[in-house]
Amino acid sequence: LALGKTGADFAIGGEGEVPLLKLVNCLQRGDDFSAIPGLFFLRNGRVIGTGLGEPMPLESIPMPNWNDFPMDYYMYAAPPPWASWDTGPRRSFTWLLSRGCPMKCNFCASGCEPRHKTIAQSVTELQEIADRFRPDYVIFADNLFTRNREYTIELCEAFLANGFRFEFSAAARADSVDPQLLGLMRRAGCRAIFYGLECANN
Repeated sequence: LALGKTGADFAIGGEGEVPLLKLVNCLQRGDDFSAIPGLFFLRNGRVIGTGLGEPMPLESIPMPNWNDFPMDYYMYAAPPPWASWDTGPRRSFTWLLSRGCPMKCNFCASGCEPRHKTIAQSVTELQEIADRFRPDYVIFADNLFTRNREYTIELCEAFLANGFRFEFSAAARADSVDPQLLGLMRRAGCRAIFYGLECANN
């Protein structure tokens, strides 16, 4: 439907980095692209699809090149709407520590394999962000920040050990937290948690 409505030549199901690179290479060489996992295209009026694309290893994704973007503008332009700051403008930054989610909620767009960066990779990336941009607030856009309790504990302890000064927000499920974990997250800088309500039941 999307291909027919938009006139696009291709669409990708799942994560796009690996299938897109394979598609570009095939087109440059003039090779057949029909067997690339995750690729959808029209042929004789029919949509041909090959399922979900190959996931990209998180450790293989480099840090973005921020040099060509007005980062100061972006960081001041979108403060978290739930924050009640009375000290003037503060700098906010959005980042991902994982992809995917183990849950299968039918209202959610997350369909990729759940996995997270190593603690070392996360700390290294956040240290670069902290040194370069000095964010007051980090919005972790992960589908489920608390999906692995041990990992979340180790991550928050690493935040404290590295002296990160930023506050942060995250998404969680009510059944994936407990008072001990919430207390640690609070000490590590967590100031807002977004909970998904999977069902309405009187």
